[in-house]
Amino acid sequence: MGRHEQPFVEKGTTRRSLHVGVVTHEPFWPATGGGSSQAPFLVRALRARGHRVSLICPCADAEERASIESRFGVDLVPFDRYRMGRRARLRSVKYLGYPFFVKRLLAGVQAHDPMDVVLAQHSISGVGAGWFGRRSGVPVVLNYLDFLSGYLQHGLLARRPFRLFPKLLQAFEAGMPTRFNAAAVLTISDTLADYLAARGYLASRIHPIYYGFDAERFDPDQVDPPAGMEPGYVMTHGSLDDFHVSGLLLDAMSYVVARRPETRFVIVGQGRGRYMRFRRRCEARLGSRVIFTGWVPYEEIPSYLKGAAVGMVPYPPSPGAHHTVVCKLIEYAAMGVPSVCTELEGTRRYFSGDPGIVFAPFEGAALGQEILKLLETPFSLERPANLRVRAAQNWGALAARVAEIVESAAAVAPDFDFDNDRTDRTDRTDRQPLPGGNA
Repeated sequence: MGRHEQPFVEKGTTRRSLHVGVVTHEPFWPATGGGSSQAPFLVRALRARGHRVSLICPCADAEERASIESRFGVDLVPFDRYRMGRRARLRSVKYLGYPFFVKRLLAGVQAHDPMDVVLAQHSISGVGAGWFGRRSGVPVVLNYLDFLSGYLQHGLLARRPFRLFPKLLQAFEAGMPTRFNAAAVLTISDTLADYLAARGYLASRIHPIYYGFDAERFDPDQVDPPAGMEPGYVMTHGSLDDFHVSGLLLDAMSYVVARRPETRFVIVGQGRGRYMRFRRRCEARLGSRVIFTGWVPYEEIPSYLKGAAVGMVPYPPSPGAHHTVVCKLIEYAAMGVPSVCTELEGTRRYFSGDPGIVFAPFEGAALGQEILKLLETPFSLERPANLRVRAAQNWGALAARVAEIVESAAAVAPDFDFDNDRTDRTDRTDRQPLPGGNA
């Protein structure tokens, strides 16, 4: 029996095993938070359903490669030209070069072991996968874990004459599903799904999956607060990029401290550039009332959430922020932490109706007022958002759904005209239209 003919059985239906290419621009394991935490669960779900996986991702050395291949049962195709990841220097510049290498690495896999479908994590990998899909005829699934170019409105890019550059990137990123005729698109929010559909992509191929969490790790009954840190603080965490550490956050904390001096703030993560300046300003204005932990391994985040009385999402407005369901808010909800978030359209649309998740205008005083209210209001862990998130957004359930979408996408016939002299395209005559619609 050939590789593509090996069947597996699910719900009484016999299906063939697929060869799935999975591409990510972030180190695969261990996860470093945010969107990177999704990929291992998706790979496990694909392997559990009988599929083979070729994984393309940054990889430091042969030892790391062997460890990942053994743990996840994949064939890892390493990218090792330069260091990638949240803590890498010049990471934004490196991101621009990564798609060119992705295209070549995928072509190398295809040359000796043809793939049935490619799943691209984030738009950075999606560009390279899209180029590869146009050339090879292999269906591509684009997973929009955020609207990345929508965040490029801060610092130098907010000044003339650079303002046009983010707008051009946003137009390119939003047009990728149509440009590459993606077999399916996964989005982190309903607002992003609507936006891509408005740009001309087929709504029936768009699947909002939002964001997930590790149900075993983010379990309030299984973790304790950090040693030596008294519970009851207000917390935010993340990569602490420029848009995380704006004056909005500092003004909100100052407002709260002026009216409730005993309040403590904990900021978990390690940024660069603006983060260091922001930290100095906070320490000068708030002193010991704000604690900067520095970089913390992702597996320790639930411990910090266990000790938090309130979670904060103090993002300023931007297309990227409005088109997402903020990842950390899913984690706060899973841990039962009441939270305040600025009025981000996609996040508010997902979490509407829960009294423990409050939305405030983009002003420090307004954000501070809502933090004070939450500090004074007792909440049960089992609130609507907590119950909904734990039931629908745990990675186990969510990854299985994504695997089904990938399986359906493998049957989509590409609509491109290909060069007659290419020999790397396998026979795709059995492909059918993708079933389903917006979830």
